[in-house]
Amino acid sequence: MKLCIHKETKDRRAVKVMKKTDMSADEIEMVKNEIKVLRSIDHPNILKIFEFFEDDSKVYIVTEICGGGEIFDEIIARGRFSERDAAIVIKHLLNVLIYCHENKIVHRDLKPENILLESDKT
Repeated sequence: MKLCIHKETKDRRAVKVMKKTDMSADEIEMVKNEIKVLRSIDHPNILKIFEFFEDDSKVYIVTEICGGGEIFDEIIARGRFSERDAAIVIKHLLNVLIYCHENKIVHRDLKPENILLESDKT
């Protein structure tokens, strides 16, 4: 991820850059479909996608910043989560799953590496 600043609003954003040479044509289409789905939904615990661009060699996805990193890294850094912190994370995760299922969306890759923290505080 790279940091960027919106020229007009001065808002900070994250940009994920993916090389097309690292992906098959099917994988590129899957990314485009995922972007389409994510742009159609709105939930406070789902990463907001602001823009999507592509050129001949790369795909660029502009999102909000989740400064806390992956929950996987937070678990490793802490060694363990308190019951209270784990309950907070699971509550948010279950709320997202309910929202997704109500919108006929299935997340097929739930794992700690795919759960981002908004800040370094749970």
